[in-house]
Amino acid sequence: MFVDHPPLTGKTFREIAEELGLPLETLTRLYAMWGLPRPAPEDVVREDDAPTFSEWKAFFPPQALNEQLLTQGPGCWVRPPAGWPTGAWPSTGTTSRRRCWPRE
Repeated sequence: MFVDHPPLTGKTFREIAEELGLPLETLTRLYAMWGLPRPAPEDVVREDDAPTFSEWKAFFPPQALNEQLLTQGPGCWVRPPAGWPTGAWPSTGTTSRRRCWPRE
């Protein structure tokens, strides 16, 4: 389907999880929550995914970087601002609201 393969970092998901101090299951679960296939532990991380992990490490203190923090956002949506095409948005109504669906 894709002619060009994305460049790879040379690091596996297992190695990235260890660097971040996260369980491997947490890291692979995030991919599923983002609507992407779960990577295998020995799959090599794409270069375009690597900055996300670097930003987490730079932005969050090590004691705060955990499953609870990382899995709060991917399963939530907020009603779009006025003017957005509401027919393509999962929320209905006139007031902003927040809804989180059950985790895996």
